[in-house]
Amino acid sequence: NFFGWILNKIRNQILKLSYLFYYIDEAQYWGNKLIPFTKKIISKEKIKYVIATGGPFMSNYWASVLKQKNPEIKLIQDLRDEWNETRNFILKSHKNKSYQYEKFALNNCDALVTTSIGLNNLFKKKGLVR
Repeated sequence: NFFGWILNKIRNQILKLSYLFYYIDEAQYWGNKLIPFTKKIISKEKIKYVIATGGPFMSNYWASVLKQKNPEIKLIQDLRDEWNETRNFILKSHKNKSYQYEKFALNNCDALVTTSIGLNNLFKKKGLVR
């Protein structure tokens, strides 16, 4: 009905506004809590391997930050979708930042697992897979 259509339009505009703050995904602000917490677990449990599954894709980025701070762990990135290809960014700076995160995550892992050869080839084509 017309009332539902109006509410949907308002909702969509509010969502667009929220993209100014959450322009990548909901995990982009997890790092402040996630990194110290996982470092404790790794130390306490003597963990040697970490597997990060995206999305949200920023979990893959934070796993790479963790790997950088703990080079002794082996990081396996598990990606099931393309990271930036189908995303709509409001600002070009957000898009550039997201591509930087993707590059960092894929260049700072020990192994990459994808759901298809096509997805793996996409990352290779972008120069992100060794």
